[in-house]
Amino acid sequence: MKRPATLAVAAVLAAHGLAASGEPAGERCSVITRQDNGAPKTTPMDGLKVIELTAREGAFALPRGAPKDVQALLCKRQTVVPAPHDYEVLQAGFTLYLTDELARM
Repeated sequence: MKRPATLAVAAVLAAHGLAASGEPAGERCSVITRQDNGAPKTTPMDGLKVIELTAREGAFALPRGAPKDVQALLCKRQTVVPAPHDYEVLQAGFTLYLTDELARM
């Protein structure tokens, strides 16, 4: 049985949109490219988890299967507060947009 303190911590983390690991839960990301007419095109990518990819050693890189000419990433999270290693996306040359369930950016 879990201790009351453990349950209290889990409840606080859940209230702030954090998993027990301390990372934002439920991240869903897309890549943004340009169509031939110059309009942006947003493509969801199941394998693109910015928080997981930036937590690894080394520079951030898009996963295999990402379209060519990606200009930006759009990630929907529980919070728009940047994760600790989000800056690595910028260092790799991409713009990073964060949004939440209420479409705040």
